[in-house]
Amino acid sequence: MHENNEWFPVVSVSEQVNIPPETVRRYARQYRDFLNIKRGEKKAYLIHESSFATIRRIRSLLEQGHQHGQVKHLLDNPTEFFIPAKRDDKEAPLVNQGPMYKEMMEELQNLTEQNKQLLTMLHQMHERMDGYEELLLQQHSFPSKQVDEQEKEQRDYERKRDEYLMKTMNDMQERKRESVSTKERPWIFTRLFKK
Repeated sequence: MHENNEWFPVVSVSEQVNIPPETVRRYARQYRDFLNIKRGEKKAYLIHESSFATIRRIRSLLEQGHQHGQVKHLLDNPTEFFIPAKRDDKEAPLVNQGPMYKEMMEELQNLTEQNKQLLTMLHQMHERMDGYEELLLQQHSFPSKQVDEQEKEQRDYERKRDEYLMKTMNDMQERKRESVSTKERPWIFTRLFKK
């Protein structure tokens, strides 16, 4: 296609490697250290034809399920490679011939074991807390009944006391009125008849 020019724009690279142009641009940004790239007019990426194989490899590694960091590591160390295992189920791990993979798997197993232990401890603590909560509710309910009864007795006593006081006050006022009315009459009559 471009025999004299070894640099190609993203659209041409996209057609030649059969990867969408947006993806080629993203690879150019994320993996620029591994690709032979320069900026052309209007800051467009120009990719050297020697990078086509690397772009295809990046695509292949990402399609196999590798993460960004793993892809960079594999591009840095071309002698290390990951081989997908024959999978009977979807959760079968990838087989790796590099020491980094073994270390990561051991660390993951350690973390998994620690998580299981923490989960067991949390369940035990939860059961204990449930037991404590039941005890507190039982202890609280007994005094609560006593307190309720005492409060009821106190209210009854206060109500009876108030009724008695009101009755006594009414009686006193009634007596006072009677006393005043009987005292006033003679005074009025004596005053009238004394003159």
